[in-house]
Amino acid sequence: MLDNRCSGAILAPAALGTLVSAFQNPRERGKAFDIFGSVAGGGAVDCLLLGGVLTEYFSWRWTLYVNVVFAAVAIAGALLYLRGSRPAVRPRMDWPGTVLASAGLFLIVFGFSHAETARWTAALTLGSLVLGALLLAGFVLAEQRSSHPLLPLRVILDRTRGGAYAAVGLAGISIFGVFLFLTCYLQESRACCPPCSPWAWASA
Repeated sequence: MLDNRCSGAILAPAALGTLVSAFQNPRERGKAFDIFGSVAGGGAVDCLLLGGVLTEYFSWRWTLYVNVVFAAVAIAGALLYLRGSRPAVRPRMDWPGTVLASAGLFLIVFGFSHAETARWTAALTLGSLVLGALLLAGFVLAEQRSSHPLLPLRVILDRTRGGAYAAVGLAGISIFGVFLFLTCYLQESRACCPPCSPWAWASA
């Protein structure tokens, strides 16, 4: 589980950057972001149900094995797409920003994840969180000086966009924070009363 979350933190900065560089036409880019948002939003719901089915009827290990199938499909599609659509002018890569953002997010996620098995005051936990915060601060400084920034700061400094990003971020934190307690509530409290069970609502 720790490896999955840390790997996701590494890939997060590259996901939207790939869409921006791959789709230059504003209309096509809008469609790509729509599809990306739909898949991400649907996955937040469907993957929870799929994970429950896999752990119930197979094993918890299948929640890790199933990712291999999706990764294979994604790699095959990327190879086919990248071969047939190379840009005439190769875009420049913001390597300092990419390294700083990826490493900073990795360390932040690792620090929070390590706190589950260790203490919040553990040296590795505090060191990861502090170093991750410093790297993300360095990412902001690097983006200010880069001629081709990975994340132009004007995007998030805009009041409307920045407020929307903050609202979405807080909503995501709240939703993921309540998942554990909601799951335990549905399993332990509501499931002991069949008429009130969510499965009873679905079958009604």
